[in-house]
Amino acid sequence: MSFLLLVLWAVFSSTESSNSLTASFIDPCVLTDSNCLRASAQKALPVVAAGIPSLGMESLDPMVMERVRAVQAGLRMDFRNTIVKGLRKCEVLDLRRFARKTEIDLKCSVVLIGDYTLGGQLLILPIEGDGKYKIKIRDIVVKVVLDIGEREAGGERYWTVSGFRHSVEVLGGVQFQFQNLFNGNRQMADPVLEFANSNWRQIFYDVAPPIVHTIVSHIVAETTKLFEKTPISELRRTTPYLKLVKTRVSKMIRVVCLLSLVLTANSASAPFIKPCNGDDSACIMSSAVSAVPFFVSGVPELGMKPLDPLSLPLIKSDQGGLKLTFKDSTLTGLKNCHLENIKHDSSKIKQTVIVKCNLVLTGDYDINGQLLILTTQGNGKYKIDIRDMVIKTTVDLTTVTGKDGKPHWHITKWNRSFKVLTGTTFDFENLFNGNKILAEPVLEFANTNWKDVMQEIAPPVVDAIVSEVVLAVEALYKSVPLDELHT
Repeated sequence: MSFLLLVLWAVFSSTESSNSLTASFIDPCVLTDSNCLRASAQKALPVVAAGIPSLGMESLDPMVMERVRAVQAGLRMDFRNTIVKGLRKCEVLDLRRFARKTEIDLKCSVVLIGDYTLGGQLLILPIEGDGKYKIKIRDIVVKVVLDIGEREAGGERYWTVSGFRHSVEVLGGVQFQFQNLFNGNRQMADPVLEFANSNWRQIFYDVAPPIVHTIVSHIVAETTKLFEKTPISELRRTTPYLKLVKTRVSKMIRVVCLLSLVLTANSASAPFIKPCNGDDSACIMSSAVSAVPFFVSGVPELGMKPLDPLSLPLIKSDQGGLKLTFKDSTLTGLKNCHLENIKHDSSKIKQTVIVKCNLVLTGDYDINGQLLILTTQGNGKYKIDIRDMVIKTTVDLTTVTGKDGKPHWHITKWNRSFKVLTGTTFDFENLFNGNKILAEPVLEFANTNWKDVMQEIAPPVVDAIVSEVVLAVEALYKSVPLDELHT
């Protein structure tokens, strides 16, 4: 994939001039001749992968990836000094050119070798390590669609990329090797490696989204700079073009390669969002599932802060004769929430989201009053463990004009409902100033009657959580125009 854009540029030029700088290894093709286009791209692929010093193009096989860092689904990843091999043997399955669109399908088998640091949760298993790694990926098929346009400025024509969509599928398999897991403890490392290689498909797709986000954002930025400043006419000349873009192309080449390994559908401003028709519930659900990890991890460039862990400075409640204050609270667990359903009502411009989560809330508390039938008083540290909480949130939307002059969604109001399916465990330290004779019956009562207690104390907590999530969604809508979210 690291040579994909270069191949595409060559094919763009090859239909018009046999004297272009790529003519030595690109066969000119008619726009509608898909067989010629595919064969021409296949012929160009190993030449581009090997590097063309006369054109300032570095070798792509082997290729060096300096660093990729990400946090996804509870797993912290840091890959350094990675060498990628196998790109020159990729197969061009298909290449299709249209007036405003180019599509290309590639199948590759690649090997990544380098240094790693891992920590956190690998699906259901804890993992920790630092050392050498090797990942072999067999028969990965990458399908890419580029939306191509043109603009005129200063008497010159420029290419524009108005959007792009991607999909990826691994047909053969993925094999993971991580040396020095758990500081070389084989009894702990071997089961984790066996689990990873037995469940390679789920692991591969679970850890991909943040890497995709980082790489695609860089590619979009670099490609946009290139096309904004370089006329189409200069993309067909050897000297002026190469002097201008040699550095940018070199940087872009380094990041596009890994994209082929982890690419998923995305839009231009928010690479983790796949635009969907309002009536296509399957597309909306799929796009939302892919986007959840980014909402949780946060997207600073879109004004979206991390949601797990989530800081809740102050939550107050005064109802039913019970005064309750939670201070400096931390909520964890949102990253593992399961999206149960999501709907978009185009006629009423409403969205409804249902999630099921296991949540843990910790911090400082101050309680005074009547907890159902028992008098309760205390202040200190607290912990609430909630299992299988289902939260349903409905937001009303309107359309506003953003700073970019384009229509954007804006949330006008929201409401929520919730229920806990499995159970809740309460732990309040220092009830009644540490008097266990008074405190223990209250705690036992609260944990036995958790459902009723939750109905009394949970609403302001749920409101605080939903409010933070709504702020993240509103930040997304403010940054990303409507046409990149909804078709």
